This record gives sequence, structure tokens and C-alpha cells, in this order.
Amino acid sequence: MVNTAEDIVRLFGLLHDGVIVDFDFDGRCLALTVEIRYLVQRMSPAQTCFRLVLDNVSEMTFTTWPLEDGVEARTLKQPEQFLSAELEILSAEARDPGIRIVCNQTESSRGYVGGELDLRTDGVSVSDEAGKPVSLKKLVECAEAYWREWRERL
Repeated sequence: MVNTAEDIVRLFGLLHDGVIVDFDFDGRCLALTVEIRYLVQRMSPAQTCFRLVLDNVSEMTFTTWPLEDGVEARTLKQPEQFLSAELEILSAEARDPGIRIVCNQTESSRGYVGGELDLRTDGVSVSDEAGKPVSLKKLVECAEAYWREWRERL
């Protein structure tokens, strides 16, 4: 389990370009399915997603970036209002308290182009689609190898 704010921020940073394609929230635990083929397939070529389980989630809000100028940002508090939008993870940062995950989203009918997901959590577990745990160390190694190879192709 990844449980320091610094490591949780690092985890979500490694998932840059990943898209939250499914979620389940029971009021305490938030399960996210993050599609990020280029990273997952370095470990399991037939898979496309990681499953993240955030434990003891609280103070979860999503502040929108309005699609149109002059429209006020909205703060959404119900996960189904924003997690159903297939958010693309751009970056993450530590906040006091908790973390902020910065996201894009492409459904113009929602009236916003992305936003900031703020939350507190006690820790995050990561697994592949088969349920096999994936360590932060392994994610770092795979991401570094991918980006190193990408730079060499330039």
C-alpha cells in the first residue's frame, strides 16, 4: 500500500495520461479503474488497466474548469457527478490536507473541460486487472523505462 502523501502524489503522477474509466465508492473506499495501456502493458501485455483502491477517503470534491468564459466554476461533491466523466489524469500535488489530482475531460455536454479532484485518503493499493498487487517501485521502473525509450526514439 502507498500511504504517504508524497508517494500517493508520485503514484498519480506516474499515471499521467491515464483515464479513470470506472469507479465505485462505498462512502469510505474509492475504487478506480485507470486505463493506461502504455504502462500496464509493460507488465501484462494483454491488460489495459490498473485498479486503485483508496482507503478511508474523505473531503472529496471536484472543482470544474468551465467550458465557456464567464461561467462560474462549480464544486461537485457527489462522485457520480464527476467520476462518470472519464477523467484524464494530468498531474497531482500534495495539499494541506490531502492531495489534488488535476484532470482533463472531453465530454462538452458536461459544461467543463476538466478540473481539480481534492481528497484525503489513508492509502492507495494498486493491482492489475487480474488482482495481482503492483508496487510503487515496479510502477516507477516501468514508467522510467517507457519514457527513456520514448526519448531515444526522438
